[in-house]
Amino acid sequence: MFLLRPDKPETEQDEAMFDASYKLFCERIIRQRLLVNNEVLRMGQLRQAFIDMVKANKGVDASNYRQDLLKKRLAQDFPQLAFHMPTKRNVCELVFAETLSKDALVDMLPDPSGTETTQSSELSQTDSDNETGRTKCQTTHEDTRTLYTAALFLKRLLSDTPGMSCPWPPTSENVNVTESQTVVPIGLYNLLSWIIGSTEEPTLDHYVNIDDDVHLKVLSVCQDIVYLASKGRKQTPKSLALGLTVRHLTGSSRIVSLLNRLGHCASWDTVLSLDTSLAQLTLVEGRDKIPKGFSKRTPTTLVWDNIDFGEETLSGRGTTHHTNGIMLQSVPGEPMSTAIRQPLRKGVTSFIAPPPMPIQPYHQSKRQGPQNLCQPVQSATCRMDTHFAVQAEMAYAFVKSTCTDSCTIPSWTGFHTLLQDENTLQKSALYYLPVIEASPTEMSTVNTFLKRSVQIADQLELDHIV
Repeated sequence: MFLLRPDKPETEQDEAMFDASYKLFCERIIRQRLLVNNEVLRMGQLRQAFIDMVKANKGVDASNYRQDLLKKRLAQDFPQLAFHMPTKRNVCELVFAETLSKDALVDMLPDPSGTETTQSSELSQTDSDNETGRTKCQTTHEDTRTLYTAALFLKRLLSDTPGMSCPWPPTSENVNVTESQTVVPIGLYNLLSWIIGSTEEPTLDHYVNIDDDVHLKVLSVCQDIVYLASKGRKQTPKSLALGLTVRHLTGSSRIVSLLNRLGHCASWDTVLSLDTSLAQLTLVEGRDKIPKGFSKRTPTTLVWDNIDFGEETLSGRGTTHHTNGIMLQSVPGEPMSTAIRQPLRKGVTSFIAPPPMPIQPYHQSKRQGPQNLCQPVQSATCRMDTHFAVQAEMAYAFVKSTCTDSCTIPSWTGFHTLLQDENTLQKSALYYLPVIEASPTEMSTVNTFLKRSVQIADQLELDHIV
């Protein structure tokens, strides 16, 4: 029999082979970085730095050196080190000096998003790089303080914002882009404009100038923040208009509630209260009031037409046939002075249907023609008004008749559009008249809207109306 001396364990051989590199590692990393500079490093960083140091000094690959062995050796040689295991299982163990205070520990925490390779390369930098790393940590802490201070400043601005000041319910005059800007603080609007890179104008004296399409989007986000900061107590033009629009387009309470939970519009109860209050406001103002945007002694046109809902019935009878009318003024006049209206009570209340418009009965009688007009029409006036139109029509007919197959002259509509290119179209005032719940084919209905047209002409102080 032969007795052989047992071999040393592989770990002891590795530790003996790496002894010189381990001493250098302890001097440069443990003593200098952890004990002197009071830095906080992860155990994975220390292992990777030790492997890189063995590779640089001995030219040996020590990637199989286990992390628990390095931790055991460090705990024996440096009892003043503290090892902390974070609650997150995917984050490496923290290593730092036990004399490090809690505040300093928070400031010196490494970035958990960095990789071990990047972190180990940072460990092998020079002392000047160490100073840069500490300066970077201080800058990050200062940035956090700056952002927190800015957030407190904006919070104070949002709490001081009065919100919509118009009486309830807000009308179309109170729900537009101009009114939306009044509920948004200047600081919040400018901050979002700076964040998205739309402007570089550093001012808080006025709203910064950005493109119109971006302006609407920034204004929309700002109104969401105002609504969210007030927990829905401060309504914005967007929160009311969007909720009411979705209700009218879809009639779905689920969609409105979904948008409300996402912070984009008011709740379903608020939208329903707004819709009811607008209907009540129409009843309070009455049918005989001149609509907004219309002026007296201005040419006005009335158009009456039928409304067929197109229901399907077995016999084809009993379908809905109502009459609707609109009022138009194409020439802008002097705006009517609007009195300050009293606010209505908020809340969802039972809506009372308006009284139906009485149908004026019609009895057949002897046909009578229109009365003679008291104001004679001068033929010279009509001739002057039609002179340019006659010349334009003759020019169009002459040009089209002489054109060949490759004619570039547009059609009749395009030709007159080019002639009127310099004259901009004016916006007409439009108002929907109350619905007459009767068929326009009945003579009583025709008699009703004719008398209603005469009443409107008297309200507008017009001698005649079309």
